[in-house]
Amino acid sequence: MNNRVSILVLSSSLILSGCGGGGDTTEPAPDVVSGNSPTTSTVTTTGTITGFGSVIVNGVHYSTSGSTISTDDNPSALEQELAVGMVVQLEGTVKSDGSGGTARTIKYGAQLEGPVTFIDLANKQITMLGQIVQTDDLTVFERTTLATIKVGDILEVSGVVKAAGQFYASRVEHETKQANSFKVFGTVANLDTTAQTFSVSDLKVKYSTARFEDFTMAELANGQAVKVKGQQYDTATNSIVATVVDLQKSTPATSEKVWMEGIVSGYQPDVSLVLNGQTFLLTAETKFEYGLKTLLANGISIKLKAKQVGGNWQIEKVSFINQAVMKLSGNVSAIDLTNNTF
Repeated sequence: MNNRVSILVLSSSLILSGCGGGGDTTEPAPDVVSGNSPTTSTVTTTGTITGFGSVIVNGVHYSTSGSTISTDDNPSALEQELAVGMVVQLEGTVKSDGSGGTARTIKYGAQLEGPVTFIDLANKQITMLGQIVQTDDLTVFERTTLATIKVGDILEVSGVVKAAGQFYASRVEHETKQANSFKVFGTVANLDTTAQTFSVSDLKVKYSTARFEDFTMAELANGQAVKVKGQQYDTATNSIVATVVDLQKSTPATSEKVWMEGIVSGYQPDVSLVLNGQTFLLTAETKFEYGLKTLLANGISIKLKAKQVGGNWQIEKVSFINQAVMKLSGNVSAIDLTNNTF
């Protein structure tokens, strides 16, 4: 029997970290510890899921056997509810040589969910809930495409914060559930305790009837990282009536290491930087990979490895991410199942 497989369009996206002789496509492994077998460290890693067969985050394969998985919609989720492009927070252990790890918990929460109010195809941007969402050829689209998105569509966005009110989307999913469930992640600003409102970038949040999680209404303050959920959004005033205001916790103090990818903000030269709403300290011992320290600036994509010292997170290594995209299209002419090639 002659089996012929035809794929009309094949799209492959390749992320290359660094340039020159041999790009590294994964998170740099921790330094190897001498001995017969690598040691393990407790770790919290925040990054994009790039594959399965276990789960792959920041280039490391984590076993999910016995893991507790949760999503915004399901506190007892299955691994099948996770998908490529989702940004997750994973807690567990990792081997010192980076050859693998074990996930104890995996948490997924969308950074943004709501109706599209503006589309800029030329710049590959979408506006939702007053927030600007940047996409590119590496963004995973589910049940939609950038070309078919319409104003009024309800989208769920997973990605990282570029700056206040600006996101980079690693995954965009067209929602089919109720159209009055909205979410936005951001920093509290312009807090007015009399009117009981605050801002997340340009979005006004009315919180008088909201339920507060992990803190109280009285503890609400400017500068806090929060996730706001609501069911009433007014496009004319760009305001939302919050049903839940959830304080976003920092990395657990029980972790010995942090691996994180994101876009730099709040950069103070030779002092600190902010990644995904969390502050990390630079020291004289911080190493830089695939670029010089002078390249550090707000808006730059990096991966970092940090350790906890005196209640603060000190950066051990910064790896610059330079993205290159390669796309191929055509018909499949041969398949080699032994070598997993076509």
